[in-house]
Amino acid sequence: MHKKPRNIILLIVMIALIASISYGCNKNKTDKSKTAIAAKKPITFSFFQATAGRDVPASNRVLKKIAEKTGVTIKFEYLAGEVSQSIGVMIASGQYPDFIEASDGSPKMIEAKALIPLEKLIPKYPNLQKYLGSDWRKVKNPQDGHIYVMPQFGRIRNKDASTTHNGEAFWIQKAVLKEFNYPKVRTLDEYFELIKKYKKKYPKIDGKSTIGFEILNYDSGSFCLTNPSMFLAGYPNDGIGLVDTKTKTITNYADKVINKKYYKKLNQVYREGLIDPETFVQNFNQYIEKISSGRVLGMVDQGWQFIDATMNLNSEGKVERTYVPLPITFSRDIPDRYADRSCVNGASGLAITKSCKDKGRALQFINDLLSDDLQRLVHWGEKDIDYKIDSKGKAYRTSKQRERKKDLNYAAKNLGTPLIWFPHYEGFFDDGNAYDLNEQPSEFKASLSDYDKQLLKAYGYKTFKDFLSPARPNPVYYPMWNMIFPMNAPETIAKSQISELQRKYYVKMIMAQPKDIDKIWNEYLKKLKKVNMKAYEDAMNKELKRRFKYWKND
Repeated sequence: MHKKPRNIILLIVMIALIASISYGCNKNKTDKSKTAIAAKKPITFSFFQATAGRDVPASNRVLKKIAEKTGVTIKFEYLAGEVSQSIGVMIASGQYPDFIEASDGSPKMIEAKALIPLEKLIPKYPNLQKYLGSDWRKVKNPQDGHIYVMPQFGRIRNKDASTTHNGEAFWIQKAVLKEFNYPKVRTLDEYFELIKKYKKKYPKIDGKSTIGFEILNYDSGSFCLTNPSMFLAGYPNDGIGLVDTKTKTITNYADKVINKKYYKKLNQVYREGLIDPETFVQNFNQYIEKISSGRVLGMVDQGWQFIDATMNLNSEGKVERTYVPLPITFSRDIPDRYADRSCVNGASGLAITKSCKDKGRALQFINDLLSDDLQRLVHWGEKDIDYKIDSKGKAYRTSKQRERKKDLNYAAKNLGTPLIWFPHYEGFFDDGNAYDLNEQPSEFKASLSDYDKQLLKAYGYKTFKDFLSPARPNPVYYPMWNMIFPMNAPETIAKSQISELQRKYYVKMIMAQPKDIDKIWNEYLKKLKKVNMKAYEDAMNKELKRRFKYWKND
């Protein structure tokens, strides 16, 4: 499933790494958003992000600059523990932050009537209305018709600027590819064989045991365990089922044989010592710590989810221990569908709660942030301190500015990236500059290490997203993973039961004796038959038909 990033400071290169996007769901050009931002009385809003994050210093330079221009200071708070628990505590107490990104807890917040409807308010704020555009159809709650959330990601202005993949893939360390003369790896067997050879040749990295493969199985990140077979079989990222665009129907895939094929292969590589024996019991932070150590050769994950580890490795000069995505499928005749075009997520996003003391001012702040001037401040920083403008009006960084941006401590104290969790644009400004300077063509080339230049040259690629097949146009309904499941409905209960069975039995299959795999698989199928699969599939098909009828591609 496609989820959102976990770490705020890890998002310093977030826009640069959202490479699963191509042309966006809405190509409408906005105006230049030059509306003057009048000085306003100072106000502080609280914001809770339902993913892990690092403290944002009150002295952050760019955030203080934004406060000077808007009068608004944001007090950031991040998840400690699990989403359901934190959201449950809020609902029980009836006390909420002013702004919230509730992630998977959004349906609970809506059911508790903790979020305010926005559809009648948004038209009063021109920048916000233009930002949302025709995608109001996709953020409208299908249960009650209200708009509760404002998507932060996937709004492409003018054209896509991405240079790398940020979605799901099988990832491999660059060092592994270089060691074996840059092979083109396409199948699951080839992928694990390469990892096996490298681990055998280098049993230790920096004095610690080399880990062949990690699988995140924690909280909302458990899709790393449960959905790779969908991609291996050549399906796009619909997450909750397999869509037949000809018949316009969707079926659950939890019982499909492609799953047995994948976990049987993982059983083999587990017994060969390639899978970390701690992988199924560790939490997210432990998972990221291991990747950050540089000794994990591969994993399947969404690119955004381990950006923090990537940044740590880059800041330590270990570019060879960072990763590229590979187009892995069961066989070479199956085309890969890992890359997709950007589309807003209507299931969750930034919301304003009923506890907000000044809802109009909160919306005005978002409207102000969407102006070109503040978008530059959020994305680029301050002119001459964080970037420069050449004689042709193109933004760039000096080598010193590039190095500073890699420093996580510097970024935490100086850059505006925590506001990436608020609505923002991606792509290019009307003047031709990229929203994220990491994606500025000249900046991308200038910032490449010699190691990465050699890697790209060896494969004949221009950017890192070239490792995967180009994204096809998104179908009208896409993607189904962001379907909203109403609390306590039969289909929602069924979905939860399926997920629990997957996480239990897939792990059992991976760790079992080979002779017991068929037995465990059959037991799993027997348990699935007790789930109300009809309610689950009926609800998915109802939503799919609704999208085909009411949504459209722009």
